[in-house]
Amino acid sequence: MNSIESWEKLFMKYRYTEMAVLYAEALRIGLQKGSVTAEDLHHIPVTNPNIRGAVMRGLRRGGLFEKVSLTFGSTPQSHGHAMFVWRLVSSSSAKTILRKYAEGICLCKKETHNQMEML
Repeated sequence: MNSIESWEKLFMKYRYTEMAVLYAEALRIGLQKGSVTAEDLHHIPVTNPNIRGAVMRGLRRGGLFEKVSLTFGSTPQSHGHAMFVWRLVSSSSAKTILRKYAEGICLCKKETHNQMEML
């Protein structure tokens, strides 16, 4: 199964949930910065903060991200804890997935439109 198929299954499984929003944001940040950490997702409010860890562990799904290093949090929310840095391996696959699923996973359609213009 290729990375796009794996991520399609992921978004279908978590459609309209906080998990899907966090996965989409991780893809967007990966496209913008080249990598993502759990700290990058703290601006999105969630009902259970533990799902951020589940999202980070799920990034390796289909080989779209790879764990490259360890860093320490710098915001009050992360309390200086160690966290992995995940590097985006396939920007073309990430763009394809976001284009296909952005409408269903963003909390704000205007924000989705603006973010998709950056791709």
